[in-house]
Amino acid sequence: MLRARCRIKRRPCLARKLWPAILTLFYLLLVAPCAHSDPLILNEGEISYRATDNALMLLDPESSLTIEDVLTPHWEQRFEEIKGIPIIHGFSDRAYWLKMEVENRQKIPRNWYLQFTNSIIDYVTLFTRNPRGGYSAQRSGDLIPFSQRPMRMGKITFPIDLPVQCRTVAYIRIETKGSMQFEFNVFSNEALLETERDRQLLYGIFFGIVAGIFLYTLFYFLPVRETINLYFAAYVAASFMFLFSHYSLSGEYFWPEYPAWTNLADHVFASLMCFTGMLYPKKLLQLDRYMPIMARVFNITMGASLVVMIWPFFLPYWTGEKLLSLLGFVSAPAVLYASGYLWFVKNLSSARYLLTAWTVLLLGLIIFLLTVNGYLPHNLFTDYCIQIGLMLQVILLSLAQADRLSTLKNEIAELLEERSKELHQVSEELSQKYTKSRLDDETLERFAAKLIAHMDEEKPYRDGNITLSSISKTLSVPSNYLSQVLNIKLHKNFYSFINEYRLNEFKRRLQNPENSSKGILDIAYDSGFNSKSSFNVTFKKYENTTPSEYRRRITAKKST
Repeated sequence: MLRARCRIKRRPCLARKLWPAILTLFYLLLVAPCAHSDPLILNEGEISYRATDNALMLLDPESSLTIEDVLTPHWEQRFEEIKGIPIIHGFSDRAYWLKMEVENRQKIPRNWYLQFTNSIIDYVTLFTRNPRGGYSAQRSGDLIPFSQRPMRMGKITFPIDLPVQCRTVAYIRIETKGSMQFEFNVFSNEALLETERDRQLLYGIFFGIVAGIFLYTLFYFLPVRETINLYFAAYVAASFMFLFSHYSLSGEYFWPEYPAWTNLADHVFASLMCFTGMLYPKKLLQLDRYMPIMARVFNITMGASLVVMIWPFFLPYWTGEKLLSLLGFVSAPAVLYASGYLWFVKNLSSARYLLTAWTVLLLGLIIFLLTVNGYLPHNLFTDYCIQIGLMLQVILLSLAQADRLSTLKNEIAELLEERSKELHQVSEELSQKYTKSRLDDETLERFAAKLIAHMDEEKPYRDGNITLSSISKTLSVPSNYLSQVLNIKLHKNFYSFINEYRLNEFKRRLQNPENSSKGILDIAYDSGFNSKSSFNVTFKKYENTTPSEYRRRITAKKST
């Protein structure tokens, strides 16, 4: 019995002795492999590398670690392998450290650069070895003014010293209030220039098309004066500025020394894009008329967009971003449902374009999410799918706008035709009444002579604002009697009668040597014409030539 108890007591002692060995074995088998990552090898002839998979990651729980802390064994062994291309950790108030080992096997010295694909990270610090054996720091990010960045570029870029036939270790500290995206590349000088050239070309094409549509919409608004054109222009402008800010182009070109506003501009323009993206479809689809309940949903979403727009100015940034994402998930289905319903049920043609446009944009967003999470390969299409989707959406929306204007034009034409028929009927009725009250020939002759004498002697046609009513008062003849004189006796309407006198006055003045230094339009205004178009139409009608050609003929005759 005693021996049994002794044996029972010895077992914990043995386990206590073996426990450190078990933990070490567990670490070697499970933890240690997870903390290992192959170095980035720069092979001969290659000039660009996707470096994310060659890095290890460390979470800084208090955002207080320094490079000296990270180099200690306690924190070195806590680095973990990054799985996925790239890792997106959402919104976090903690800092992250990345460790990347680089081996340069190339024989030709080159300038190398490390560049992040995400350009809206608040702070990024790169630590590289210096000749003294320590680490030197370079700091960049969208909260750093452009004049203080290592490279004055839209994307976060660092020059990195990688001597040939040498191996080095670099550390990167990342801290941001926005989305954590760890994807970065290593480029040689040639590859960086080529990448930037292609990027600038694609941005030029995309933003050029969007800016052209915006200017065309504003240009079309001037003669039409329809507010829906302004709503569409506002959505195009908000989309333009959102992507311009999202890719740090606004911070690079518009306000390079105001990083605090650059950091908020992305959120503000995204909120405006959501607001105008609901306002324009609401007016285009006439939801207040066809779907009043859905119109209220649109109104609530637009109001929430304005609240979310000013949210980061007073409350935590990440909550505003989450609310904005929520609004995006509400607004897009609402627009798709409303446009789909009105297309299939009400046969509204503009809804067809709207449904297609928003579907294209959503497909671009889905492809973008699948790409950044590693489900789709990176290529020219997947890397720029949002720009492509938004550009196609804006083009399709412009077609919807054109279709609406065409429909409106047809409706106006039909309305004018109906009104024309009504006016024709009224005209016939007035004509019958007019025939019954017609003046006799002797009275018509007398009034005609009185009118012509007044025109020849007083020259009232030189007044650009002359009317039939004003002449009626001057001659003390009722205006309807003067209308009969013009139509029955002189076979002209009032404005043709007046413009003939003005034209003859113009030709007399043109032949006067005193007016040889005057311009044609000045002489026309002196003759009574009150607009250039009216003068040109009248002159072309009676003289079958242009005023300039007519003047040249007169000058040629005088010279001969």
